[in-house]
Amino acid sequence: MTERTLADMLALQAAVKDLQAEVVRLSGVCDTLIDKALTARQNDAEHLGTEMRLEGEMQDVRDRLAVIEKQLGIKPTPRNLRLEQGTECLWTYDSISDKWDTTCGNAFCFNNDEDPAGNGMRYCPYCGGKLVEEEYTDG
Repeated sequence: MTERTLADMLALQAAVKDLQAEVVRLSGVCDTLIDKALTARQNDAEHLGTEMRLEGEMQDVRDRLAVIEKQLGIKPTPRNLRLEQGTECLWTYDSISDKWDTTCGNAFCFNNDEDPAGNGMRYCPYCGGKLVEEEYTDG
């Protein structure tokens, strides 16, 4: 392997790590925005303007995630899903592949030994559903 190829691979690795960190950060932003939108929805008409503003902010976050997903070459997030109160997305840990499989048809890997909750994730960044964790059992 040439020095140039090795340098390119290291640069790409660093870029992927940065993008994965951005995905985790943006999923936290989504969590906050979803909480605010659900609170506004509960307070009905007086918060309609707030809800509309938050939906615009969520779309901005979704657009940024779409760019990152394309750069990482991962399955695109469905953009037409609307979060309904009570929607859940079950995340199951696959210890063999060291990844979390989602009921919305995606998979997610962390750069640390933490689970989604340990990384501050409460909602699925793919479908927006409330994230529920379940571990695979051997046997």
